[in-house]
Amino acid sequence: MLSRLVVGKVSAEEFTQKLNQALEDLQNKDHEIIDVQYAQSLTKASALILYK
Repeated sequence: MLSRLVVGKVSAEEFTQKLNQALEDLQNKDHEIIDVQYAQSLTKASALILYK
């Protein structure tokens, strides 16, 4: 299993764009997304994508 970390500002649009781009990139390379885990602080948001 592999992982990719996506980090961005809490601004929903910026983080969402980064996350969607990472997911699209993985899917275009025929990877299977296993899980996406989210975390948020006051200024940053992150998502850990697990895939194979």
